[in-house]
Amino acid sequence: MTAHQDRPRWNDIFVQRPVIAVVVSLFLLLAGLRAAIDIPVLQFPVIKSSSIQIITPYPGATAESVQGFVTEPIERVANAIPGVDYVESATTSGESIVTAWLQLNEDSTDALAELSSGLSQIRLELPEGAEDPFIEVSRADSPYASFYLAVRIPENRPLGEVTDIVQRDIVPQLTSVPNVQRVENSGVKPAMRIWLNAWKMAALDVTAHDVRETLQNNNVIGALGASENTTQRITLKTDSTARTAEDFQAMIIRARD
Repeated sequence: MTAHQDRPRWNDIFVQRPVIAVVVSLFLLLAGLRAAIDIPVLQFPVIKSSSIQIITPYPGATAESVQGFVTEPIERVANAIPGVDYVESATTSGESIVTAWLQLNEDSTDALAELSSGLSQIRLELPEGAEDPFIEVSRADSPYASFYLAVRIPENRPLGEVTDIVQRDIVPQLTSVPNVQRVENSGVKPAMRIWLNAWKMAALDVTAHDVRETLQNNNVIGALGASENTTQRITLKTDSTARTAEDFQAMIIRARD
C-alpha cells in the first residue's frame, strides 16, 4: 500500500457514515429551496429614483396666473440644481406643483439644500398672495403612506366654518406627529359671494354680464414685465384683486355722463 492510498479522503467519511451524508444532503436541499423561494424573479429590474416636489398654494389665482408667476420661476430654479434628471409641473387654479426627478444614485440631501437656497432667492419674485413653497422629498429607499381623514359636517354648520376649525385646531396637531411630512386640508377655501338686486339693475339698465365683466377687469393679476441686472431679476406685476366686501362695493359697474 502506498503513502497516497493511506491518506484519508473526505468521501470515505460519507461512505463509512451514511447518516452524515444524508444529513448534509438534506441541509443543502433545504437551503436551496429557501433560496429559490426568497429570491425575487422579475422580468425587468425595479429602478426608482428620488424626487423633490415643490407645492405652492396661490389662493384665488387663475391657472394662467399661477403658471406665469409661480410655476415658471420655480421650474427655472429646479432645472438649475445639479443632479436633476428632468422637471415636470402641474398647474391648476390656486396651486402650483413642480416635481424635480433626480438621477439614479443621486443624493437627495444635497439637492434639497440647493433647492431651498434657490427658492429663498426668488421668494420676493413670487406674488404677494402666494404662500410659501412647501417641499416634499420622496426617496426611493423610503416609501411613504398617505392617510385621508373625513369629517362629518352637521347640517347646521357651514362647510367654510368647519374648514377653518380643522385648519386652526387639527392640522397643527397632525403636523406635530413624528415622521409626518405633510398635512393638507381639502376643505372649502374662503370666497366672496355677491348678491345682485334685480330691481335696481333693471332701473339702472345694468345686466349680470356687466357685473361679471367689471369683476373680471378689476380683479386680475397681470404681468408688466421684468427688470434684471447681473445679480438679480425682478418681475413687475399689477395686482388689482379685491379682498374685502368694501373693495367689491367700490367697483364702478357703468359710468354715465
